[in-house]
Amino acid sequence: MIFSEFDTANKNQWKEAALKMLKGSAYEANLVWNFAEGQAIDAYFDKSDSDAFSYIDRWAQAEASAKTETFAARVWYNQPLIKVEKEAKANSEALLALNNGAEGIVFDIRACKAIDMQQLLADIALPYCRVSFIAEAQQQKIKESFGEFVKKQSTQNEKLKGAWFMPSQQVPSHLTLLAMEGFAEQVIYETEAITPQNAANIIAKGLQQLADSIEQLKGSSYLEQPKPSFEFVVNMGNSFFVQMACLRALRLLADELGQSLCQKQITLSIHAFTQPDAQQIADKDPYTNLISNTTQALSAVLGLADALTVLPHDLGQIDSKVFSARIARNVSTILKEESHIDKTADPVMGAYYINALTDKIAQAAWQKFVAG
Repeated sequence: MIFSEFDTANKNQWKEAALKMLKGSAYEANLVWNFAEGQAIDAYFDKSDSDAFSYIDRWAQAEASAKTETFAARVWYNQPLIKVEKEAKANSEALLALNNGAEGIVFDIRACKAIDMQQLLADIALPYCRVSFIAEAQQQKIKESFGEFVKKQSTQNEKLKGAWFMPSQQVPSHLTLLAMEGFAEQVIYETEAITPQNAANIIAKGLQQLADSIEQLKGSSYLEQPKPSFEFVVNMGNSFFVQMACLRALRLLADELGQSLCQKQITLSIHAFTQPDAQQIADKDPYTNLISNTTQALSAVLGLADALTVLPHDLGQIDSKVFSARIARNVSTILKEESHIDKTADPVMGAYYINALTDKIAQAAWQKFVAG
């Protein structure tokens, strides 16, 4: 079959057919999705709509061409979460993950008063994987010990990849910054999971935090780096298309705002965490989360997340074991090796529906940000 054998159809013809099928029911009530206050999206798009979203396609093309990695068209880092209580045990878990599909690690060190970095990071080749830390503001000395460890390893700063997360607050102005290119110390950490109702609010809040961080850093060595790093941490939810569009809108707006305020190129990354349903775990049916973990991860990857942490489906259960961590780690591997998502720079580039949803969320978020 070739396309010339099919009759051409336009949006008006589709709408006429839809109205006939509705048999008098209101079109807006049945086929228009009011996914948030003041934000609605139609059920059908065609090429005639594409001009309104052409700026998104131009941005997506520039984003894809800016990626310099040569080993895959689409790159994201699979970063399992490891809670650190004892350095040797955490190191063993990290090496197990890195030797079995992970491309990085997120160490949760909030329970630690001090850390032997030599022991925690033993045999982990920092230039070849992404290492991030979840910490508290009072753990500055641990952060400084990481900087000293990097210096002793003679690791070139531009080859570092990772971030220093502090969920409780932004980086306070009195803390010393390591200013290592490629390692993001300015992290906007959003604890609320993305939903259709809060997507625009989450982006507007993130943009304001980004603007505040840049203002706070003026005159610092951090902004003097060739490409200072900023990272957004987002928690995924279960609205597949909204999450995807939210991440794309966030990157589009934050990249433009950051470069405008810094007056230079910046390195902007998004780290997505899947969120297992606590109710499913409490009801002793955690395996349902295997499905939601996978769809959340796919949404994050198609939303152009740079790093992905899939939390175990039975997170928090006493008997959560190595098997759960392995299943979580393998989600990214399946998306790459079986779904081949990494073979295309941006699989949803040009999709009318995704562009329309991205535009709606981006416009609403920007209005909220400007309004303060």
